[in-house]
Amino acid sequence: MRYDLKNDDEYEEAKNFIMANYARDKMVEIKVVRPTRSLKSNSYLHLLLQICANEWGYSLPEIKTIWKRNISPNTFVYHKNDIPFIRSSADLNDKEMSEAIEQLKRYSSENGLDLPDPEDEDKIRYYTNQIQTNERYL
Repeated sequence: MRYDLKNDDEYEEAKNFIMANYARDKMVEIKVVRPTRSLKSNSYLHLLLQICANEWGYSLPEIKTIWKRNISPNTFVYHKNDIPFIRSSADLNDKEMSEAIEQLKRYSSENGLDLPDPEDEDKIRYYTNQIQTNERYL
């Protein structure tokens, strides 16, 4: 169950749930649920990565790896026992995601590829059509 603790009724429901299970000597899991990025922002990120993949000759998984390892390593790469690991973009907060997208856009621009802004509907439509056309040949 998920409860929005800002809502007084849901806060009471959460307390009642915990107390009801406490009385039954049960184990419950409590964790903070971070807000997820909107479908629109996830679609925008996916489009940018797909544009880069198509323009530079990579698959989507390959360009994601390049983005994480080479373009935004400070955001994605962490070390544990001197072994490098890569975070999932799903684990990023909004600020980290915005910074990583801006790094991708800056890197792309420096390499001759100007990625569209979220408000640039004409460019987004153009690239979406290009991607769909190219998918037929993959």
